[in-house]
This record gives sequence, structure tokens and C-alpha cells, in this order.
Amino acid sequence: MSIETLLGGHVGMVFGWLIPCCFVMFIALAMAELASSMPWVLSLLLTNHNINANLRNRTSAGLYYFSAKLAPVKYAPLASWITGWANVTGQVTLVCGIDFTCAQMITTAIAVSSDGATVLSAGATYGILLAILFSHGIVCSAATNILARLNLFYVFITGKCCPIKLLLLY
Repeated sequence: MSIETLLGGHVGMVFGWLIPCCFVMFIALAMAELASSMPWVLSLLLTNHNINANLRNRTSAGLYYFSAKLAPVKYAPLASWITGWANVTGQVTLVCGIDFTCAQMITTAIAVSSDGATVLSAGATYGILLAILFSHGIVCSAATNILARLNLFYVFITGKCCPIKLLLLY
């Protein structure tokens, strides 16, 4: 079982998510304040003025562009490079962390459904993690039209299941 479930329970899980979200919101507000000090960048992003192709290409990657603009000129390329690699690293670790939590939930569900008779080892949890990561790799390797159909299917499922779940709660 996960540490949050063992040590904090539902209260620890809820506030362990809610409190960091408040701190992240302060960072987002600070970044919004800094970005709002550059109204010419916002006007380029929101309008279709006739600007040259070089500037249009530079504004297509908002994270890298704004990190370069907010840094001193000397460190602008380094700031963009760090932002890019931090973003890639964050995306990879986020997927692995979510998949590991899913593997833990599967092993816990197996243990709970068998009243503790079947307790899977850490190796089994790791094997389930690898299977989930492999399935994500297959899905991400699919063609764009297949991903579009999957996306529409899950939008449909979410749209139908959420109202049903809300009705069942009452």
C-alpha cells in the first residue's frame, strides 16, 4: 500500500494534494504577473498581426520563449535549455509515478479481494508497472487517426459515466 494510505489515510491524501496545489498556484500567479509586464508579447500571441516568420516561430514554444525572455540576455539560451529538459524530465517521471501508483493499486486490490490470502511481492508490482508502461508505449506509437478515435471514445465514456456516478452518489 502507498505511504499516504498507511500513514495519512484519506485526510492525508486530500490535504497532501490540496496544500501543494495552493503553493503551485502562487508560482503560477507570479509567472502571470511577470508575463503581464510584457504586453507586446501577449499582443503577438493573441492577434494575427503581420509579423515576420522568425518571431512567429520563436513564440510557438511558450515555455522556452518566456523563460528566455524573463532571464537576462546572457543566460536566455541556458534558461530555455533548462526549462526544456526540466519539462521533459517532469513528463517522464510523472508518467512513471502515475503508472507505479496504478501498479500498487492493482496489487492492493488483489490483496483486498482475496482477504489477504494473496499478497504480491515488490517484484510483481514492478512487473505490473512494466506491463502498464509497455501498454502506454504501444498506445503512444499508434497513428494519429487511431489516437483521435481513442480520444473521442474516452470523451464519450467520460461524458456518460460522470452524470451516472453523480446520480448514484445521491
